Amino acid sequence: MNTYVEAFESLLGLLELEEGWSDDGASKIDREILSSVSAFMVKLADMGVSPPWPVPLSDGRIQLEWRKGGHYVEFEFVDPTNVIYIDDDHAGNTGQGSLYIDDKERVLDILKHFVKTDDGVS
Repeated sequence: MNTYVEAFESLLGLLELEEGWSDDGASKIDREILSSVSAFMVKLADMGVSPPWPVPLSDGRIQLEWRKGGHYVEFEFVDPTNVIYIDDDHAGNTGQGSLYIDDKERVLDILKHFVKTDDGVS
């Protein structure tokens, strides 16, 4: 994902998924979670975090993903305010746990490899 405009377009596109959109009979996207993810993405942009890739989950929830080189982070929204995260640098260092999305310090710590520097590079 190159820009937040593209990330938001992708996120809003998830609303077009109908009940049964996948081979395993996936649920429609939960609008309350989508609204929360959208607000969270605005906060991420304000914090200088690179845009995530929104991914639909078969149970109607949403996951945000970041990739940079061999580093991968995902935030799976379990409800509108909490995520389960995986932080994997593909060098044998993997962290995982749960996170309250309003915990800015912790969010930034997990996403530190995806925060833009003063020269605009993340």
